[in-house]
Amino acid sequence: MTAGFTLEIGPDPAEVPRLLDAVIAFARAHLLPDQAVSNVCLALDELLTNVINHGLPETGAQRIVTEVRLEADRLVAEIIDHGQPFDPFREAPSPDLTSPAEIRRIGGLGVHLVRTLMDETAYRRDGTTNRTMIVKTMKPTLE
Repeated sequence: MTAGFTLEIGPDPAEVPRLLDAVIAFARAHLLPDQAVSNVCLALDELLTNVINHGLPETGAQRIVTEVRLEADRLVAEIIDHGQPFDPFREAPSPDLTSPAEIRRIGGLGVHLVRTLMDETAYRRDGTTNRTMIVKTMKPTLE
């Protein structure tokens, strides 16, 4: 059996915490480990912020849908938007991890963090829709 929820937010960074609160509430209800859920929330925050700041048209009329589901020992989150086609896992620049922070080129660090924190990442373009998926493997905690 799969448990989950869908939440729609507007193209406003101030709406991202509402989604993250819903993920945390869902995770607590299913006794998921705090550290794994924190990693998922950080990854969602990074990806949603990128969609809001860079992927959506200037009109601001777009909504972003996030589907979250628990599949056995995997927490799966999928971000669905109608912005510009962009595969963050192939097209985002690789970050410079060796130079001092003050001289590094901006970009790519958030996606690098997502790749590092998640067990699986995927992107696909479905007609006019971007579908960005992240997966974290976890086991429920025993209480």
